[in-house]
Amino acid sequence: MFTSGTNRVLYIKWDNEYLPIGCLTSDSFSESCEMLDTTTRDNAGWKTSTPTLQSYNISFDGLIINSMFSGGDFTKVSYDRLKKLKRDRSLIEWKYIDTDGFSSDSGKGYLTELSYSSSIDEFISFNASIDGFGSPSLPSSGRFYLQSELQYELPNDSAGGNLPTAIVIRLTNTGSTSITICWDAADEYGSGIKSYQIFQDGISVQRILASPLQDSYCVTIEYLTPNTTYTFKINATDFDNNSSEFSNEIEVTTLI
Repeated sequence: MFTSGTNRVLYIKWDNEYLPIGCLTSDSFSESCEMLDTTTRDNAGWKTSTPTLQSYNISFDGLIINSMFSGGDFTKVSYDRLKKLKRDRSLIEWKYIDTDGFSSDSGKGYLTELSYSSSIDEFISFNASIDGFGSPSLPSSGRFYLQSELQYELPNDSAGGNLPTAIVIRLTNTGSTSITICWDAADEYGSGIKSYQIFQDGISVQRILASPLQDSYCVTIEYLTPNTTYTFKINATDFDNNSSEFSNEIEVTTLI
């Protein structure tokens, strides 16, 4: 199945929250690898080489909106916020999220290019480029959700049964690139618990299907960055699509 480019959204972390690039019109992600020539006389005239340093770059374009000043859309990142990140030489965190909920890349990098252009009778547009810092990461598994999908309105009992009970999560293991969290199964005396959603820094990174045979769950979240602080919380959803309140939020710093 083909994936439409309109379904992929680039998020930038701003004030500890991932926000989408507002009015994004196009973007590209490219990886490259430097090759070291290993050709010798024994290769009979054929060139050989071996891979060495790898790198990646993200370039993207958009229309400029006010995302930082009075009257602006503070739920987006646009030229004004990108300009501050670049001039502060900030190491930014980025994440690709598909609106249909599937695979995403994430990582860190520096804004190395930022420009805008304007002409009569056209909207002002901008172009930006991020050079990667270290390797990009893939999500461990499961589905990502846009912020718009995460604004649950908790229904009352008349809307379809009792709400699932709130959950308490606990940290059981911390590594340099992964952590493990556990929790006891939620109670729901209506349709039953369907799934649990794990939120990392405010964005859903994994959905766990519930089982009536399980009293507790443990999940390892991988592909984290060493010596970095993350926050995690979860909630439960029943078969009537009622969602519980969020669990306690735990803050974890991965090991060096």
